Amino acid sequence: MSVNRSNFCTGADDVLWNGEVGGRFEDFGVIEIDMEGLLETVDHPSLPVSFRLKAQHEPTQCNYPHSEVIAVEVNQPDGPERELSGIKPTSVKLKFRENLQRFIKVAIPVEQKGQRLPISSKT
Repeated sequence: MSVNRSNFCTGADDVLWNGEVGGRFEDFGVIEIDMEGLLETVDHPSLPVSFRLKAQHEPTQCNYPHSEVIAVEVNQPDGPERELSGIKPTSVKLKFRENLQRFIKVAIPVEQKGQRLPISSKT
């Protein structure tokens, strides 16, 4: 998941500017995810391993705040991490989604041609 770290931004609106080709992303909104939501560890249901998410700062030429949220596997609470390209089983991915929902809030509602749209109640 590609994100901008707020401690490197001037505000949530920074996310809507296209640093690669210029202009502003229309028809988009911005959500905030509290970093605390990334700190939770999820255990594999049948193997002795756990998973966690972490933000890895990966600035681009025109977007210094750019970061990637990556999944890592850990064998012990303080053990070495191994970066993953995907998480199996799907029950672990579902648990991450459920955990993150508690830490998400809308920073800028979806806009369409400069007009803010109401936030959908669907998740």
